[in-house]
Amino acid sequence: MNEQDFICFVKQYAMDNYSNGWDEVAETWDDGDILEYFSDANGNDKKAFKEIAKTVKLRSAYAEEIRSTEF
Repeated sequence: MNEQDFICFVKQYAMDNYSNGWDEVAETWDDGDILEYFSDANGNDKKAFKEIAKTVKLRSAYAEEIRSTEF
């Protein structure tokens, strides 16, 4: 998968999984944010996507922790 195809794939996946923690990617990540993962993985799209998914999961869990904290 080339860079542009990967970016399109991630954006579509984010929209399809918007309510499963991918809203941050859909709303705030630009092409450069996605491309950074692709570059860090030396163009390995599976590895890059796995790292993005890991980041989404961690950030989503952290956001949920914050929302559940009582003041």
